Amino acid sequence: MPDEKLIDVSKGLYQEGFEIVIVNDGSPETFSKVFSDASRYARILVHNENKGKGEALKTGLAYIHNTYDAPYTVVNADADGQHKLEDIINVISVAEANRSCLVLGSRKMEGKVPFKSRAGNAITRFVYRLTTGNIVFDTQTGLRAYSDKLVPKLLQISGSRYEYEMNMLMELPKQGIEIKEEWINTVYIGKNESSHFDPVKDSIKIYKEILCFCASSLISFLVDYGLFCLISAVSGSLIVANILARIISGTLNFSLNRKVVFKSQKDVATSAIKYSALVVAILILNTFILELLTGMGLAAYVAKIITELALFVLSYFIQHSFIFKKGRQDHMKKHLWAICSAFVLVAFTTYISLDTFVISKSYNSNATEINTSMFADQTDSTTSLTGSIDNTQSESTEPKVAKATDSTASNSSSDSGLSESHKSRSSRKHSKTSMSEDGSVTSSETTESTSGINASESYSGENTVSSDNYSITLTEYYQNDTKIYVADVTLSSAQYLKTAFANDTYGKNVTATTSTIAENNNAVLAINGDYYGVQENGYVIRNGIVYRDSASGSDVLCIYTDGTMEVVNDTEYSAEELVSMGVWQAFSFGPALVEDNSVTVDENTEVAKAKASNPRTAIGVIDANHFVFVVSDGRTSESEGLSLYELATFMKELGVETAYNLDGGGSSTMYFNGYVVNNPTTGGSIKERSVSDIVYI
Repeated sequence: MPDEKLIDVSKGLYQEGFEIVIVNDGSPETFSKVFSDASRYARILVHNENKGKGEALKTGLAYIHNTYDAPYTVVNADADGQHKLEDIINVISVAEANRSCLVLGSRKMEGKVPFKSRAGNAITRFVYRLTTGNIVFDTQTGLRAYSDKLVPKLLQISGSRYEYEMNMLMELPKQGIEIKEEWINTVYIGKNESSHFDPVKDSIKIYKEILCFCASSLISFLVDYGLFCLISAVSGSLIVANILARIISGTLNFSLNRKVVFKSQKDVATSAIKYSALVVAILILNTFILELLTGMGLAAYVAKIITELALFVLSYFIQHSFIFKKGRQDHMKKHLWAICSAFVLVAFTTYISLDTFVISKSYNSNATEINTSMFADQTDSTTSLTGSIDNTQSESTEPKVAKATDSTASNSSSDSGLSESHKSRSSRKHSKTSMSEDGSVTSSETTESTSGINASESYSGENTVSSDNYSITLTEYYQNDTKIYVADVTLSSAQYLKTAFANDTYGKNVTATTSTIAENNNAVLAINGDYYGVQENGYVIRNGIVYRDSASGSDVLCIYTDGTMEVVNDTEYSAEELVSMGVWQAFSFGPALVEDNSVTVDENTEVAKAKASNPRTAIGVIDANHFVFVVSDGRTSESEGLSLYELATFMKELGVETAYNLDGGGSSTMYFNGYVVNNPTTGGSIKERSVSDIVYI
């Protein structure tokens, strides 16, 4: 459906001495005058119905091939005037001098280029390089020139519409034909309304091979992933599940790629041997990376996805270039850059993963300092106690019943130099704890909650351990098909709720198991902390010391020296301001589960990419210096795990005023009285995962 510009283009070329062929590709009768006027300068060939640009080009080429004697040179130009006369002449001149090459008139995409055209060209350029290893700047240019030597080859290339021009660029290099580019002017008339390019339909045809490969890979991946999840759940072995799933999905992938994607005519046995070698190589890398990522602490299912994405590009290039290759062998050398790039991509991904989860960096190798000055106002009130806390008291052979001997220990902390707003908040929180006449603490008993939680005692050791400064009672529950372990903790002062770093070192990826850190610090009770070491931001305040003051815009759990808890946003205060307000410990993981006795998450709330049901770790406060440490099992046949909403609801039923989620999954661990009492899961096995820090008594 051309306009008068076709006449202008034809006349200009005619005056330059060109033999011109115009193909009327099914234009309506209303355009007959344009073709009639153009016939003064050109031979008009007619399709009675629209067949597409590819068929129109091949009709013109067939006419030239049958009409003119070699040697001659052909140039294809668009009919809408967007190719200037001087550019057409220049491109065909280059083709005349390079008779074995395909010459493209490439636009630099400068000036006012419609967004659709600029974006489409950029995407196609990237996909073309990805799939062929060749670099062509303007893959969609219609200005192309070549000698008679190429005409028979072009007539054999498939494609009826816009995909024909892309197929030309895909197939000729396989036959050893070099592609040259000559810069031309970038001309778009209006918003390129004259183009009949359909960005959806025609793009699908252009990207057919890569899209087919993606579809084949997706189908095989879904089969692989489904089998992996099923077999790992049944067998409990990641390695066995990975190998069996890969054998089955690999057989499917080979058949799809050979028959549908690359349409290979190579010998089946030879291709199968090469493909099998690739599968073995990819399997080794796959298993290595999978084990590496799960060892870093990633959930097995998340690690599987990352591993597959990292190896996707590498697999494509090897199959495209070596297993199902077409054409001349020397062309395959051009894929070397792509293969190298794929290895670089895998190496880079591995490095980033190692740097994020494995490579340790020490920022403070003796991070054991405790800011005891924060409890200066409590000194007088605690002098009648047994003295400074000695955690080794927990090892006494006769654990005592929970008791605190001084009624002023927790109450005096509300006057410890905090801001007025915090004093009123603390005073309100203290109202739940009362003291009996003999000085023992009286509070709501966790195991006698009227919430309907079913408690079951299964821990074989002592369930209650106490000293003059703390009392801890461990209770096991079973709710939502999950074992939940609750340590009810009453302290005479918040100074006995401490934190410790792995290897006494503040840094990145410095880790040890919760039990190891607990034993090294003579802990009676310990749970994993917030795994600060795999994050770049988020406040880290431990034992009254600021280790990291970079905000992440997230909610921070603050445990104050008066034994109360509050969740604040780290954009509200600096880390130093929080310490000046009496913040003794601060954690940046989250989210907050309960605030002001109300659940603050809903059934759709999740942490990052975690599954809904997981092992969980949380801490909550019932009254000042009355805490609950909660850890749930998960990912086992006995325990499904909890969602954040289920965990929050459980915490609320325990009677907490504030509760906060700490790092869960494989990290969730509770250590009590010398034992790991829960069933931590790492990589499908019951074992502790190394973590950055712990919270302990």
